[in-house]
Amino acid sequence: MKKKLLMFLLMGTMALSLAACGDKDSGKSSSKIEADDEDEDEEEDEDEEEDEEDSKKSKKSKKEEADEEEGLEEEIEELEEEAGEELAEDIEETGDVAGIEDVISDAADFSIGKASSNVYENEFLNIRFSPLKGMTFATDEQLAQLSATTADVLKDVASAKEQLDNGNVIIACYASTDNTKMPIETFNITMQNVSSLGISGAALKSVSEEQILDAAVDSVVSVLKQNGFSDVQSSMDTISFLGEDHTCMYLTAEIPGYGMLYEREVVIIRNGYIASFTSSVIGSDSDTTVEILDQVGELN
Repeated sequence: MKKKLLMFLLMGTMALSLAACGDKDSGKSSSKIEADDEDEDEEEDEDEEEDEEDSKKSKKSKKEEADEEEGLEEEIEELEEEAGEELAEDIEETGDVAGIEDVISDAADFSIGKASSNVYENEFLNIRFSPLKGMTFATDEQLAQLSATTADVLKDVASAKEQLDNGNVIIACYASTDNTKMPIETFNITMQNVSSLGISGAALKSVSEEQILDAAVDSVVSVLKQNGFSDVQSSMDTISFLGEDHTCMYLTAEIPGYGMLYEREVVIIRNGYIASFTSSVIGSDSDTTVEILDQVGELN
């Protein structure tokens, strides 16, 4: 399973929660040292020395942060490789045939969809999403940045399909409320090729929605904990989505100083591609996650 899958499963949670928490310490002020006029020259020298020390500490801190981030990414990748192996073994053992009808999808059929001012539509997935009041869609440029690609690629069907077929993940839709005030509500749709899960052959036709979520949940919980979330809990239940019962991954976690995070995720498989629908809220109740997912409906 690719590293990007996990990170984008968390995208709705991490992007918004970190944005909300980013300015937590911005109100702190530094104290001033009073001195006589005759000591001003000495203080200037001391200030220069302190600035040099601060600069060295800052460089060291940035290096430490980079090392920590690299270490976290490596750990995530290891967790996901294990999850992908477990998923492939599970499919081989159970022979589960729920999921894909056609593994190959022609570019003529494929689409990542498009958001207008008040609705997102995707003919390939046969879905539309109307955001709750107060939620706005990300721009093409923002989606491209989140997907680590360019807006031109997302706008071109063949190029977007090629990105997915090469194992990348695309954020097809992202909507959120103002992330500078509570409550924060977010919704996203990510898309990827089933083959990016690290399985091949006949197993591609037998992977199920439940197996995909089961394989991801432990890694998701681990990353949340490593990023400062506490009391992280996960479970699987069944919810009505697009008029049918679907397995749903449900996560709760506490963000110290900001309250509870509630997140739900549902996946569907269409012609060899996985679409993941994630709703998350901070500073609101868990029912809102269901209400957001209820905004997804069929086009036809």
